[in-house]
Amino acid sequence: INGSEYPSVTTILGILEKPALVKWAVNMFKEYLLKNREQIPSDKEEFEKFLETAKEHYNEISDEAKDVGTITHELVENYIKYGRDAVGEIPEQAQNAFLAFLEWEKEHKVKWIASELAVYDEETGYAGTIDIVAKIDTVVIIPDIKTSKAIYDEYPVQASAYLHAYNKLVDSGHFNLPKAEATGILRLDKKTGLPEWKNYLFQRGGFEKFHEKKINYFKSLCQTWYLQKDRRLKNNPVVERIQMKKLDNSSAIIA
Repeated sequence: INGSEYPSVTTILGILEKPALVKWAVNMFKEYLLKNREQIPSDKEEFEKFLETAKEHYNEISDEAKDVGTITHELVENYIKYGRDAVGEIPEQAQNAFLAFLEWEKEHKVKWIASELAVYDEETGYAGTIDIVAKIDTVVIIPDIKTSKAIYDEYPVQASAYLHAYNKLVDSGHFNLPKAEATGILRLDKKTGLPEWKNYLFQRGGFEKFHEKKINYFKSLCQTWYLQKDRRLKNNPVVERIQMKKLDNSSAIIA
């Protein structure tokens, strides 16, 4: 972005432990064993190969889920930008997710403002793509679309990172768009075709306090990521600050 490289919001969140993901991978391993129990070889070498295949089963399922998520996001983007409905050969799960999106739209008074909008925060050092900016009922909200089985703890942190970067760009005049007042998670169920809507505007203590807590947590994750990875990113101001600090520390030691 503007000649600079930044890690994405999801890359930053990738440093978090995800116990639910580990449990899911174990369940996928178990599923493969049960499904193929009659094909379990007695030969030791063949059995070890069988186990390796079983261990990788979760990657196949994960790739399929990512494909469904990508297709769903494309369907939503085309609908918002061009008014296009789902056409052509679309996987059943993606169709269900898109139907969930349409069902959610029916339940609310929605005015689309933007979709698939690239944002960044130069000071904190991250970038990302916002799924949707919309006026939902009476409030401008940034809802993040998910096709997962549940709404996980890191999701509101991700949404707050997007809102923080978006509002900074609005304040700077980069976007001629209204400021966002809240975040939300819109989970589109791939099996039932039903939406699950979590609007974070309504929080005990107010949204501002909720958002401040989430964005401060995300900023600390950013700092940890940069210190852990120690990567060279082109024209990245955070990397440059870290390098300058290292030089200052080295000079102080020599002196």
